Amino acid sequence: MQDLNINQIKEDIIPKIIRGDYIVLGRMLQITTDAARLRFRRSNKDAILGMQLIVLQREDLIRSYTIDD
Repeated sequence: MQDLNINQIKEDIIPKIIRGDYIVLGRMLQITTDAARLRFRRSNKDAILGMQLIVLQREDLIRSYTIDD
């Protein structure tokens, strides 16, 4: 069940990943960008949950940002 949930999270966030997200993920996991990308592709739980956090936080930041004229 846990693997199914992790795979579903992965499938949901793949279309939302943008340039730079793997750099941030690598820094979060204290590994190289390439290693972060590989861990994500191999469905590593920490990598997927980290990427989910990156995507959700970015969406919240964009949604909450307002420009004062």
